[in-house]
Amino acid sequence: MMIHLGRVPAVIVLSADGAREIMKNQDDIFADGTDTTYTALEWAMAQLLKHPKTMEKLQNEVRQTARSKLEKTEDDLEKILYLKAVTKEILRLHPPLPLLLPQECTQDSAILGYDIAVGTRVIINS
Repeated sequence: MMIHLGRVPAVIVLSADGAREIMKNQDDIFADGTDTTYTALEWAMAQLLKHPKTMEKLQNEVRQTARSKLEKTEDDLEKILYLKAVTKEILRLHPPLPLLLPQECTQDSAILGYDIAVGTRVIINS
């Protein structure tokens, strides 16, 4: 079986049973990766509906950047700064997943004035 890891092709040698298992489960494998994207988009839409002035400002920024151009380029994305800021804020407020594995405090600590007791499970969103 030939797969691509980024731009690098790789060959995986499987038994016939292994290949059949992958083919049976390929839809699940690829569909599971869309859950986090869907969750982020759902939160983005919810936040923009809740804050119509922000949505209007975003629409104006995108329209101004896209005006007079039929084809958009990657350089155009660099000009949409407010969209980047809003996207980062939505992901900060509503991360689709914790980004780091849970940790456990090994000693009593204080973070930003909050006391964290030894043994407390901590999830760090980096």
